[in-house]
Amino acid sequence: MPLDLEEGSATREVFLSEVVKKSKSQYSAYWAKIMFTGKGVPPKVVTSDKDMIELVSKNPNIIGYVDSANVTPDVRVVAKF
Repeated sequence: MPLDLEEGSATREVFLSEVVKKSKSQYSAYWAKIMFTGKGVPPKVVTSDKDMIELVSKNPNIIGYVDSANVTPDVRVVAKF
């Protein structure tokens, strides 16, 4: 299950532009289309890197992204961007 940081997060802005290669409006439109067609639901939104790390560390079926400066030993880094 993927997680996403809330809108306005600087880390989210970098993730969308550098990894997803979409603007905020393109990303929103993508998920609106997916939801409308019944093909999926958007990632659960969390409010901070701390919340993201806590959820990922407690469930091996969850994946997320955080600023590399906030990574703790509780999670495994699978890629750096």
